[in-house]
Amino acid sequence: MATANLKAIYRSLVPIPVRRAVYQLRRRAAALAGGRREEAQAAQPVAARTEGRARRMTQEDILVRYLNGIALHSYRLRQLFAEQPPPPYGVILAHEAFISGLTALRIAEQHPGSRLLLDNVEYPRISGRSSQARESAKRDMLGDRLLSAFVAQIANEFDQLFATSRGQADVLREIGVTRPVSLLRNMRLRARLSRDDQIRRDAGCLEGQTLLLYPNNVYELGGAEECLQALHRLPAEFHLAFLGEVQKGLEARVDALLKTYGLVERVKFLKPVQPDRLIGYISGADVSIVPLRPEIANHQHCLPNRIFESIAAGVPLVVPSGSEIGAFVQAHGVGVTFPDFEADSVAETLLRAVNGRRAGAFDEAIETAQRDLVWENEQTVLQEALRPVLETGPRRCLVVACKRIERNDRLFRITHTLRSMGFEVDVAAYSRPYQGLVLDGVNYLLIPRE
Repeated sequence: MATANLKAIYRSLVPIPVRRAVYQLRRRAAALAGGRREEAQAAQPVAARTEGRARRMTQEDILVRYLNGIALHSYRLRQLFAEQPPPPYGVILAHEAFISGLTALRIAEQHPGSRLLLDNVEYPRISGRSSQARESAKRDMLGDRLLSAFVAQIANEFDQLFATSRGQADVLREIGVTRPVSLLRNMRLRARLSRDDQIRRDAGCLEGQTLLLYPNNVYELGGAEECLQALHRLPAEFHLAFLGEVQKGLEARVDALLKTYGLVERVKFLKPVQPDRLIGYISGADVSIVPLRPEIANHQHCLPNRIFESIAAGVPLVVPSGSEIGAFVQAHGVGVTFPDFEADSVAETLLRAVNGRRAGAFDEAIETAQRDLVWENEQTVLQEALRPVLETGPRRCLVVACKRIERNDRLFRITHTLRSMGFEVDVAAYSRPYQGLVLDGVNYLLIPRE
């Protein structure tokens, strides 16, 4: 691994105040670990000043924001192993490139010869993401380009990459990734479907009424506003359930739309359910709408979990055309697409999907998809990437996920594959998964916050 190159890039890109803040945090942690509290207390004011300066810079500079995060997360994970070094790993798998990727490479320095796999679940360009960081990146396009080059450098240190969609794989190539990239989509493990009408009761949807499901949090440019405008044009027996939270700062606008269109009684915001209950819960909806606006690059190229969750639940999809999601739904016949985001167009497509569902128009296609589009078939590329380690060993894998993983079904599926191949698995993350996603034989390690 060309770790010297990564160090040089880090030193050239990360401003001195950020590096100084990280140094002071390390100094303080080391002093506390060694019982030198006076030294730790002396380091605290300097750390606070430099952290404050770094925090102000990160509000203006997307480059500083992410590189500072990379440094801190990397340090925290290494602290996890500082007192008790782990046994040798034959595989180190990073779940995301920016932070988890470089952090995994740091750990890999202590495990020469381990096979390095990168599960690239995030869109590589910050300016093309659907998160709030997008606007910061668009104001700092130089920083955005440099970050893309940095993530390509990180990715090229790995033996193999996985992408969740073909479009994402193409973007990885565009930013300079030269390592092999395999398609590993978010398909679910095959399971017997137990249908449940609880979601209809929770949404206040009576017998004979129609329930439209928006299976996601409400966020900017996520299509929620267009769904409300479309619902206003549909008959009164149509109801809409949002399964998730409203992004901070959008609550007032959503409330105003509900009152303006007279939809307060027809729209419900439901709390997420436990992951092992999700598929049965959403099976009670009539159609699932995933209206991600394709002018956001990530929306243009993604194939998110909720597409495969709706298929597993037997619920037809309504999605926009002109995106990878639209092409996928059309190719497999598991729903319908709308040509634009005009309210009349979306409303007409929703009505067509509901009528098609009642007529059984999607039944055969969904049954085929439930049989074929499953993790058991998709995991073969992961199994092939792991096979060389079965011969050389050791059969132990570290999964690095610098995030909270309570609901992370993808990590559950990946660790399921690892366990089925006989690997011992350690997962380092900021939380444990919910009980329904906990696997026997997997050791969940909590990354320290300090």
